[in-house]
Amino acid sequence: MARRQFRLEAVWRVRHLLEEKVKRELGELQAELMRVRQNSREIDESILAEHRRVDSTMREGMRAEDMQQAIYYINALHEKQGFAQLEEVDVRERLAEKRREYLAVSRDRQVIDRLRDKFLARRDYEENREQEKAVMEMALNRFLRAQRQEEAEE
Repeated sequence: MARRQFRLEAVWRVRHLLEEKVKRELGELQAELMRVRQNSREIDESILAEHRRVDSTMREGMRAEDMQQAIYYINALHEKQGFAQLEEVDVRERLAEKRREYLAVSRDRQVIDRLRDKFLARRDYEENREQEKAVMEMALNRFLRAQRQEEAEE
């Protein structure tokens, strides 16, 4: 007897591949968020270090030209920090959207998984029933043959 195949096997494979793709993209976005956060921390540290440098040189005496240059540099760092924060917000939004997409794809895959599991369980049950039926038939035939031989011998 030919074994029955799950008719939605191709759909099941596609759902799994799609879920893996979305999961990989989600991981890439999480890595990008970590990179953006690290970049933001480095900018914060640069701002703090520049403030400390300006404070220490102001105590010793600082020229107006150097002070103006330090202020421009600190302002540039603050602007860079603002852009980093905007980038982080953008990555977080894309990450939230990708999480929603992953949940939807995962639910779809789980539905197909449940259908496939039910099909496989039903198919295995039916195959076992047919095998048991064949075994019982063979046993009954042997019993009947043995009984006929006993009757013939009597």
